[in-house]
Amino acid sequence: MTTLTSIWRRVLPFGFIAENVPAASSVRQYTMTFTSALPILETSTVLLLVFMDSPIVKPSRRDTLRATLLEDEADIPTPGHRRAREEGLHVVSTFEWFKAQQTATFWLRRDLIEGFKAQGDRWGCAMYRSDTWSPQSMAEKITQVRDVGVSWTD
Repeated sequence: MTTLTSIWRRVLPFGFIAENVPAASSVRQYTMTFTSALPILETSTVLLLVFMDSPIVKPSRRDTLRATLLEDEADIPTPGHRRAREEGLHVVSTFEWFKAQQTATFWLRRDLIEGFKAQGDRWGCAMYRSDTWSPQSMAEKITQVRDVGVSWTD
């Protein structure tokens, strides 16, 4: 949410009193190439990028994202899922998908990406579908994320 707040706070008709909202100039454009993406239309509107801390979130093609993001049906918190939501997941719902190159282009705060990369191979990124909550790719290493060299304010 802080990335969105950074980008849009200048045009919102109200102000924010918060110390942890980074400057819009810290929001950078990145690309991520996937080697294992399942076929999907380039114009699909159901894709998500899910950044996950692998010791906390165990990705596989059988997992559904919905079970991790929500409490269970009886509204009983699941400790593993709660920890994943609070510490091990970042979901990006707005990005551009280039099917021919198997590449996603997205905007995110630089400190997040640098923090992920500083932890070595712990963090990865996978594509999921928001209609079935199922993986569209296996998780790729966070080292595959490339800074395009453009900030939101450029």
